Amino acid sequence: MLRNSLPHLRISGDSFSGTTTQLLSLANKRKAWSVLTLNMQHIFLLATSKEYRAIYTDFDCVVADGFPIFLMYKLLNPRALSERITGVDLMRSILESDLHLRVFLLGGGPGSGFACVKLFSSQNKNRTTFCYNDELIDVYDCDRNSRIVSDINNFGPDFLFVGLGAPKQDIWISKNKSRLDVGVIIGVGGSFELLSGTKSRAPQILGGIGLEWAYRLLQEPSRLWYRYLVQYPVAVYYLLLNISSFRKTE
Repeated sequence: MLRNSLPHLRISGDSFSGTTTQLLSLANKRKAWSVLTLNMQHIFLLATSKEYRAIYTDFDCVVADGFPIFLMYKLLNPRALSERITGVDLMRSILESDLHLRVFLLGGGPGSGFACVKLFSSQNKNRTTFCYNDELIDVYDCDRNSRIVSDINNFGPDFLFVGLGAPKQDIWISKNKSRLDVGVIIGVGGSFELLSGTKSRAPQILGGIGLEWAYRLLQEPSRLWYRYLVQYPVAVYYLLLNISSFRKTE
């Protein structure tokens, strides 16, 4: 059901480097600080799902991942936001830090978690300790999710990256964050595949003008046509209709 308004989006105005620094400082505090990388699919869900609106409020920090979201926020708050903060870039920045971290990867396509672990383990000279679980996850399977939470807590990660895609990863985080003994939780969608090279990312020039979606649609038309050709225009309409949702978050 379409609604006439969006909630206040609560987008952080911090820079990319400032956001990374803040999250690294929270890593050892074990507060399960949750981050949502806001894209156009989230906007569609906020416009059409009462249940998703409730999930959205559970997140502690929201950053502008989607290009139209970044552009509108930048136009309305020119001093507050200098750059997009995509999930894949945020994850890369954290994994490339010089700190000794414990990182758990949950989800992703088959083999992508292992490929990420292998790649970054070799790059950071084993400063970071990794664990991953890429099994198929049913967010409503209480017994299986209790086991997964137990496995995560036993490992004790500073960062938990959840790559299940929206809204699945957001539902999973909302349902389980109160039971997690972790530092920071970030939903990162398909970042495991992009960082590991199992899927290719759009060229930088396309990302810079907001056409990453077209590149992805050409790669996977049968899977993504509905998202980009149906949901995306609806989301753009609601962004334009709800300028007040972009009030600056202090």
